[in-house]
Amino acid sequence: MLLDSGLNNIDGMKMLIGGEPWSMELAKLLIDAGCTQVWNVYGPTETTIYSTMYQLNRDDDHVSIGIPIEQTDIYVLDENLKPVNKGEEGDLYIGGIGVARGYYRNPELTSKSFIANPIDKDRGRIYKTGDVVKYINDEDIVYVGRSDFQVKLHGYRIELGEIEAALCKMDEVSQAVAVIQGKELDAKIHAFIKLKDDCKVEAADVRAFAEDLLPSYMVPGMYTFVLEYPMTANFKVDRKALMEGNVIVAANATEYVAPRNEIEEMIAEIWEELLNVDKVSVCDDFLELGGHSLLANRLVVKMNNVFGTTITLLEIFERTMTIEEMALIVEENLLSGLSEEEIEELMKEGLEENE
Repeated sequence: MLLDSGLNNIDGMKMLIGGEPWSMELAKLLIDAGCTQVWNVYGPTETTIYSTMYQLNRDDDHVSIGIPIEQTDIYVLDENLKPVNKGEEGDLYIGGIGVARGYYRNPELTSKSFIANPIDKDRGRIYKTGDVVKYINDEDIVYVGRSDFQVKLHGYRIELGEIEAALCKMDEVSQAVAVIQGKELDAKIHAFIKLKDDCKVEAADVRAFAEDLLPSYMVPGMYTFVLEYPMTANFKVDRKALMEGNVIVAANATEYVAPRNEIEEMIAEIWEELLNVDKVSVCDDFLELGGHSLLANRLVVKMNNVFGTTITLLEIFERTMTIEEMALIVEENLLSGLSEEEIEELMKEGLEENE
């Protein structure tokens, strides 16, 4: 996001990046921009934020979690709480003085997540992160994914099962499966909805229902109605197939209206790039197509760069988030920088063209 905002004076900076998985592509961009040190810092809130660190080099081919900081222990264990071999995947556990006492007034969850150290009982309790990792050499640990349906999205920890349970409370919904699609800032929640027989609802109706039950950061940005779900050999919903399949965006039920002028065309191109969609109507809603506050910030930056405007994020959120409305914001912003004489001249030119 900083790079998209035009940050270019980072010579000599040291950057510590954490919170969710990110790519070597970003690391190389930062190093090439002059950043002298780029660190990946990893750790959940339950172990007092950062538990491991790794300094990335431009010739690295992956982002490593790194090695534990002082007075911190790292364990990669199998389902029997035994250490895994190098190259094998296992659950990541963290021990040391940073481990919290537990969850406030939630002994059941505390007992599940904070357990006695099975390797060295004298080292105190350890915390089960829910992250699946593997050693690729004696010290280098890489993140693989989650062992449950808890994910991290734009700084928020989200239980996908909680989203699914909320959607299933809608009378017309038979089943709901939520997955994360996209990476880093482009990541969004996509809900795949199976309706009960003879029931019909629009994606906008499901979204409105979800907004009444869930915090805004847990409301899916995309909705697809399915007849059946892809299944694994064990007859479970194949979430990986849903994540990788061709996405049919059903978040918008409005009739397609093509861009009608150059400004709308240019904004539509920006939307298609940011939202990774092929075709947008000027009446589509940015949020219903999978947009969120971080993407909206990138949208404002790109619009200001393209049009030479000074539009703020607040101006965008104060209006209906459609291409049609954003084009009006651009026009208003451009006109605000002109004198009365310049505006009169433009109006005169417009009248002459219409004649």
